[in-house]
Amino acid sequence: MGTAELKIILEFSAGAELLFGNIKRRQLALDGTKKWNIANLLKWMHANILTERPELFLQGDTVVNWITNCNPTTTFCSYQHFMAVRRRRSD
Repeated sequence: MGTAELKIILEFSAGAELLFGNIKRRQLALDGTKKWNIANLLKWMHANILTERPELFLQGDTVVNWITNCNPTTTFCSYQHFMAVRRRRSD
């Protein structure tokens, strides 16, 4: 018997793909025996597929000023919004 897998698709746009090797769509098979939630997924992404600028993704247990629009099929993170907020704070 094979191990249980949780298959998901991550899609990045609006510049967020730049943090993940410039790959806009990833198909993943996660450990299906683990209880997954958004916090666990973000930590897994940080440890396993983040390739650039970790300070623009997570700080501690918090996503860095990203808008997350969750619906049944997609989670969208707006990199452009994050950069706009960051610019306003540095003024």
